[in-house]
Amino acid sequence: MDTRCASIRSMRFRFGAFAAALVLIFLGVAGTSAQPRGAVFLITEGEAMLPPAPLEKAVLPDGGPQIEIVKPGGTDSVKPPFEIDLVFKAGPNGKSIDYETFKATLLALWGIDLTDRIKPYLNEADNRIYIKEAQVPSGSHRIKLTIADAEGNITAVILEVEVE
Repeated sequence: MDTRCASIRSMRFRFGAFAAALVLIFLGVAGTSAQPRGAVFLITEGEAMLPPAPLEKAVLPDGGPQIEIVKPGGTDSVKPPFEIDLVFKAGPNGKSIDYETFKATLLALWGIDLTDRIKPYLNEADNRIYIKEAQVPSGSHRIKLTIADAEGNITAVILEVEVE
């Protein structure tokens, strides 16, 4: 009987320690700000080495919300880490933006989904994505950004960046 009681006490202790660890992990995550901190690695070295996708001759859809690429701006090259600032505005029909439809794809030989790397920086209240320190390997990169409104009207733009 003593062996059984000791075994039960040991299981309770392990469960209690596990539960305490979960609480600490949850508090650590819940205690952080909504915007992640530090540099974000958007594109890995291996992804950057892939050949670029062929240039598409198709016209990108533009009937949905507007996507304004504030930073990086212009045609100058940037040094990592650099800022990425994207602003979303209602499209011509004025319908609300459906942020769940946001997608970012690196246009390499085959498309690489970057959405999960960028979406934590989405601030719906400000209608923007702001990344203070984007780490991207040197080279020429094209990222297709798409988003739709509440009626399913889609807009897509290409963010082109030359990284030193």
